[in-house]
Amino acid sequence: MPMSKDVASIHNQLVEIAQDAHRTAHSTYNADDVLKLQRRLSTVDTQFQNGKLDTRYEEPGVCQVSKELDQVHHNVHSMLARVASDDEGEKGHHTQ
Repeated sequence: MPMSKDVASIHNQLVEIAQDAHRTAHSTYNADDVLKLQRRLSTVDTQFQNGKLDTRYEEPGVCQVSKELDQVHHNVHSMLARVASDDEGEKGHHTQ
């Protein structure tokens, strides 16, 4: 059974964010770059949560989108952790 329009829209937005995160992760990036991804992801997450709460049964694709949302959150979080780690390393390096 195909996804509803709302679920498909969220899926498509997640795919775009995931692709942008992948491109960003394979380049030189900073906290601002990750923040932009987080803001977009937060908007999609809110749309998904609001839509999910409005349904009394699971629409086709909701489970898939939920897993995708979790994976993109994980990837963006890892990117932010790397930026924070790099920043700490630079601070420590400059003070030596």
